[in-house]
Amino acid sequence: MVQGFGERAQFKVEDFGASPHAERAHIEKYPAVFVDEDILARPEDFGGWGGPNTGKYAPWTSLESRKKFQADLKRMIETRLAG
Repeated sequence: MVQGFGERAQFKVEDFGASPHAERAHIEKYPAVFVDEDILARPEDFGGWGGPNTGKYAPWTSLESRKKFQADLKRMIETRLAG
């Protein structure tokens, strides 16, 4: 996803034990996705925490759920790049 933005965006992985982003958002589990300082998705958005088919992007095994996540991520990156 990020590659489509060239040098204007980069992908970064942080360990939650050492992540200032996760600490500020009070997130202690994973996965979580941030765009700059804003959180796009929390662990519960991927399901499994409230039940296997709960959450904004659940079930993650569904192609439709993954496409929704990609569209939301792309829209958020575009918004940030636009200022």
